[in-house]
Amino acid sequence: MTQRIWLWLLVTGVLLLLLTEVFPWGHAVDMWFAQLLYDDATGRFVLLHKGWVEKYLHNLPQNVLRIVPVYMLIQVVYGGYLKWKTGLNAVQHEVWRRWIGLLIGAVATVVVVNVIKSQTNVACPWDLKPFGGEWTYVDLFTARPWAPQVIKCWPAGHGAAGFSIIAVAFVMGWPPTIWRKNLVVGDDRIPTWLGAKAFVWYALFLSTALGAVRILQGGHFLSHHLWALWWVLVVLMILVELGVIKKRWLND
Repeated sequence: MTQRIWLWLLVTGVLLLLLTEVFPWGHAVDMWFAQLLYDDATGRFVLLHKGWVEKYLHNLPQNVLRIVPVYMLIQVVYGGYLKWKTGLNAVQHEVWRRWIGLLIGAVATVVVVNVIKSQTNVACPWDLKPFGGEWTYVDLFTARPWAPQVIKCWPAGHGAAGFSIIAVAFVMGWPPTIWRKNLVVGDDRIPTWLGAKAFVWYALFLSTALGAVRILQGGHFLSHHLWALWWVLVVLMILVELGVIKKRWLND
């Protein structure tokens, strides 16, 4: 399973790099799509980068998403307390380890993507001259004319935040609450809507919704969103190789 995923990531990574950064016609697709969303007459994208759009469609979902890792942290801390206080049976320990892997995976994906954004210094559509900005587009490997100013746009941060919940699929679905007393074999089974496959679809839907808002504002090209998914999966697979996320969870 892991070898197939790594092969898929290698192939898709090379294709993304060629299509979006090496071949000029690849970026032309990004520009064409962004032009569809930009009104030259008004000098604005479909959605404004301020007001209620920014407050309710950008900031609010981001703040709500922060509740999820907090809940995961509570599960991890309480599981650690139970382990110290009374000990954990085999099922409880497995559930606790899944919570740990899930927390680290969800947080690490967002943190790594944001670190990459701060280092790549790639411009957003609204920074470029065709969309009312002041800079000419350059690819990932060309010196930035706006340096030493840092623009954080590649890969997409909000897309990564949505994709981060795909980490649930790497731990066999949403784990049961650790404070359930006397967890035994069978109690860790979960309904289909909390299963691994379900969270793949949730992640795709959520990231698409969050990413669409930013794209409609001119804050990202479409390819930035695809790169976010790629990096999230790479981070999660690195955690699998490090043993933070168990391979048997992924195989199951």
